[in-house]
Amino acid sequence: MGARRRETSLGWACAKGFIVLALALSVASCGAPLGDYQDPAADLTREDFENVLGSSNFAAAPQPAAEAPPIPDLMPALVALVPPAGAEERLVSISVTDTVPIRSVLLELARAAEVDLELDAAIDGGIIFTAHNKPFIEVVERIANMANLRYSFKNGVLRVELDRPYHRTYRIDQIAA
Repeated sequence: MGARRRETSLGWACAKGFIVLALALSVASCGAPLGDYQDPAADLTREDFENVLGSSNFAAAPQPAAEAPPIPDLMPALVALVPPAGAEERLVSISVTDTVPIRSVLLELARAAEVDLELDAAIDGGIIFTAHNKPFIEVVERIANMANLRYSFKNGVLRVELDRPYHRTYRIDQIAA
């Protein structure tokens, strides 16, 4: 049993010596000056490498700006673009085959044209009416003429009221005599 202990302690002593030697070499290499390193294959020092890199195209010197490619000319449009139709030009279709209250017809028409509606509460009566793919404002005008209504269309709002006399003041400039 004593022989085994000697072998183990001898192996451990060798391992300790190897570790101490590795640490000593690594500490010694840290203190070496950087300029002393040399490439054994090319026989170049660090200074030689820095000189080569400093004069190459890979240096950090500013590169001249590359010229941007020219912007191509615009191509003519193959199809003319159609501007989106305003509410006045939107085509609507409506078919009323039985006497339906005018209020309901105007509400449905405003919904189909996606416009706001202001409707006079005094409007009553019914109509039978048909219009297929007609401009919105033309359909409103036809209904207004049939039912004796007055309408105006401003800022996307359709205002419909009974066609009664109303008061309006006009400013007229005149030349002083």
